[in-house]
Amino acid sequence: MTLLQKGLFYFLFHKFYILLEHTSSMKVKKGGKKSSGNNHFAIKLLIILIVALGAIYAGWLFFFSFDSCSDWNCFNEYLKSCDRAKFIGGEDMIFRYSILGSSGDECNINVELLQGELNNQDSLRLEGQSMVCSLPKGFVGVPERDMSVCHGVLRENLQDLVIKKMYTYIIQNIDNLGGSGFEI
Repeated sequence: MTLLQKGLFYFLFHKFYILLEHTSSMKVKKGGKKSSGNNHFAIKLLIILIVALGAIYAGWLFFFSFDSCSDWNCFNEYLKSCDRAKFIGGEDMIFRYSILGSSGDECNINVELLQGELNNQDSLRLEGQSMVCSLPKGFVGVPERDMSVCHGVLRENLQDLVIKKMYTYIIQNIDNLGGSGFEI
């Protein structure tokens, strides 16, 4: 049970308790009968409260909940139909993938880096950053494979990391590049 579910349950229970306490402590009229006006009001209020909380909970489940997947096959089934789901996976770098839903002919997936490569300090600095990838509906595969369809802080910083690696490689191998037909 999530924290929000616990909070809703506590709120509903607390309001129900207050209404029961209120109705049981009502004054008795002359002749031994309890006042029924307040009793009907309390019952109506309780019913309205239960219906309202039920609608809020159903709306929360519909708009904000995600099914969880434990492997790529499960995630790809949800991805194929662009249904809301979460998955944590990766090899060198661990990502949390959350299918946000569709927008037109695209399926939007939030990709958050949970753990960078342990032997790469630059990728460790990217932990906690995310990007949104907009893939064609029906796509199955790794969302960040084509970075041109992604946008966000994580994408920008991953591109900076790649550019730095390329620059370092070129500087370290500049002598070899000159012998392979490049003139400097």
